[in-house]
Amino acid sequence: MRTQFSKLALTAIFGLALTFTISCGDNSLDDWLNDSSSSGTPARSSSSGSNLVVSSSSSLARSSSGTSLQSSSGKNAIVYGRPITDSRDGQTYETVVIGTQTWMAKNLNFQAEGAKCYFEGTRLVSADSIAKNCEIYGRLYSWETAMDACPDGWHLPYYAEWKQLLDYVGTDYRTKLMAASSVNGTGTDDYGFAALPGGHYDNSFSFIYSLHYFWTATERTVTSGNIYYSMGLGASDKSDLLSVRCVQGPSGGCTSADNNDTHYCLNESGTMKNYGSVTDKGGKTYKTVVIGEQTWMAENLDYEVEFSKCYGNKPENCEKYGRLYDWLAATEVCPAGWHLPSDAEWVTLDKATGVGLGDSPYLRARGRGDAVDRYGFSALGGGRGSSNGSFYNFADDYWWSSTEDGASNAISHGSNQDYIHYTSAKTDFRSVRCVKD
Repeated sequence: MRTQFSKLALTAIFGLALTFTISCGDNSLDDWLNDSSSSGTPARSSSSGSNLVVSSSSSLARSSSGTSLQSSSGKNAIVYGRPITDSRDGQTYETVVIGTQTWMAKNLNFQAEGAKCYFEGTRLVSADSIAKNCEIYGRLYSWETAMDACPDGWHLPYYAEWKQLLDYVGTDYRTKLMAASSVNGTGTDDYGFAALPGGHYDNSFSFIYSLHYFWTATERTVTSGNIYYSMGLGASDKSDLLSVRCVQGPSGGCTSADNNDTHYCLNESGTMKNYGSVTDKGGKTYKTVVIGEQTWMAENLDYEVEFSKCYGNKPENCEKYGRLYDWLAATEVCPAGWHLPSDAEWVTLDKATGVGLGDSPYLRARGRGDAVDRYGFSALGGGRGSSNGSFYNFADDYWWSSTEDGASNAISHGSNQDYIHYTSAKTDFRSVRCVKD
């Protein structure tokens, strides 16, 4: 998938590791398609007037809560919701209840503009085989199209919603979510999710029968989106075409393009959050954000004290990017109830966002390259200064920590790859982000 799939960010903690192998021998692609036509949807029994339908393949007993159903062997039963009919084209989809979420039990097959069936537009297989691919595996969509492709009352799931699904399913979720009728028959489909390998399109088609690629609604960068695929969490260019699974709930989630002076988008879940605020010792007010268990200023400090300066000695730089401080001044300038973060507190921030600051488009303000400012931290740059009066690297971020490294040095953090976590002379000048006590 161009460079994105050759350099996937494989934090393989949440993906659908659903790997398939096939041996086609001398059969044609059409022959193989005809032999692989099972939809992967388990048998279901219905009960009129009920909102839930339970797989009839096991002897079932309802739990005391009335919401969880188990087989007599203790294995989770499949709990189906009512099928839905897409009013746009009349197609019907099975649905399945997993925990508190209701998912489509089949990939979306709505004919949106630009969406493709696998092999569509090629002369590799017959038109009937291409149509069968759509019937079984659904269509493939770009990220922009996928964001609006689900029927009314359903939406493209965000990163947090995929994580909720996988956390609920627990260990060995790869096998448990894979269709029992998958090509090599290794799936157990314990929850009726019935994942089948629909492949992807990136100027050519690849990996049908072998790999899953599902869009999330969460951006990784301005030009790429996060995905779940068969080997973990990754990213793909927004122009690539991948499968879509819709989850129940109204659309209308946000991206960081919706950020404003009072609200920011928590990009992992697509929810708008209110900025908090704090006032410095001189009366200036700053936005604040909660990231993990910490509360951070969402702007660099601009409180004037001795041994502080504006980049290039230009006041307009202080107004936008905050002041630069030597280390001793930095340890004393945060408002009451706030403090200069320690090295350990910067590391906690790194862990909460999933990547180091130097490799993160998530903390930089949207508009800085391909950054998406996933948490409202809004790092703008601001550069650094030295004791001899020189200034450097205005486009990059350099923040003091309170952690000393010997008598003359202290630890700094930054967004430049060469200065993520490094030792600086205490007489150098860096920006300050305060964290709440």
